[in-house]
Amino acid sequence: MSEAGPFNTVQDFHDWFTFLQYHLSLSDTNYLTTVLLSSLMVTFIAVILLLLPLNHIMF
Repeated sequence: MSEAGPFNTVQDFHDWFTFLQYHLSLSDTNYLTTVLLSSLMVTFIAVILLLLPLNHIMF
């Protein structure tokens, strides 16, 4: 993981988000998987929001 966080560009985040949405759409019949991926997404967004102030301080 780099100093700028797990994702250095908006494109990296967009690619990851698209990847997650694709798997969420595939797992509509698998409730547990959907819940787990949704929880991961919420956790990831929270981490990004926490990292943003750090990025502004470092740069």
